[in-house]
Amino acid sequence: MKRPPESLFPWTLGSQPSFTGGNAVRLLCGGDALFPAQIEAIDRAEHEVWLATYIFHDDEAGAATAAALRRAALRGVRVRVVVDGFGSKGSLAAEGCPPVDARRLRPNLVLREAQDPLPPFIEEHVMQMVWRDGDAIGEGTWRRLVHRTACERCIVPNVDPDTGHVQSGVEIAIAALSAQRWPGLASRFGVYLQPPSGGSLKEGTVLTMELDF
Repeated sequence: MKRPPESLFPWTLGSQPSFTGGNAVRLLCGGDALFPAQIEAIDRAEHEVWLATYIFHDDEAGAATAAALRRAALRGVRVRVVVDGFGSKGSLAAEGCPPVDARRLRPNLVLREAQDPLPPFIEEHVMQMVWRDGDAIGEGTWRRLVHRTACERCIVPNVDPDTGHVQSGVEIAIAALSAQRWPGLASRFGVYLQPPSGGSLKEGTVLTMELDF
């Protein structure tokens, strides 16, 4: 399989998974077992380190892990770190420590009108969105994002994915607006859409929405 150019795809889509034999799985119970084993594995890495975690705090365990990631990067290992933008919004030990590539992941799809302005909160009425996945107009495979449920897990803060800066007060405004639209229900902000297998979306892709009205 040919690797897509980095300029066309985000680095998170650059490598495709493959399955090989001769591997083993070891269950690590709790941080006392996890972090030493994790750091040992990073220190043994020769080619790549990929670390994805929900919470990466600037504490003793986080600092030790960040130090191991820096050591790996400095000896020529390709190091990639992805943390959740909500779970790790308060701190990130690896932030600003090149050559570790640290990113916050909030896979949100922001809609912008092509012609007529979109009504506020139109995404709450989306049943599905379709687009043609291809480089040439009129060619490519049709893909669709299918609505699954409203996002009620959390009030999403306005987190800058590069700096981690949180704009205060956003969650209060979202809760107030949600109460107007959905009185008596948990605060909503956006919806969950199920993506197709394969395909890609990039900024500027034209989407057609199917609404419930």
